[in-house]
Amino acid sequence: ELQQKKDDIIEKKKSVDKKITFNKLDENQRFDTSLNDKKFFLDTIKIIAYRAETAMANLIKKQMSNPEQARSLIRRIYSSDADSFSPSGNSS
Repeated sequence: ELQQKKDDIIEKKKSVDKKITFNKLDENQRFDTSLNDKKFFLDTIKIIAYRAETAMANLIKKQMSNPEQARSLIRRIYSSDADSFSPSGNSS
């Protein structure tokens, strides 16, 4: 009897789809795709920023006495306040 129940369960499991497409979900089970789009966009920005940071760190490593600190220096530069209007720091 147990073997028959096991076989029935296995057969039912085989008939169930392994993947469910979004349009087959019930309305109350659907998730907001705009949140996924927002997360994807932010993740893309983070990847671009990381790659830019890595490229800049690789450029300055050659001139540093301690190349392992290149990424740390780049992060400090990014997080510091800067006056972008004049080279001397005076905005007048």
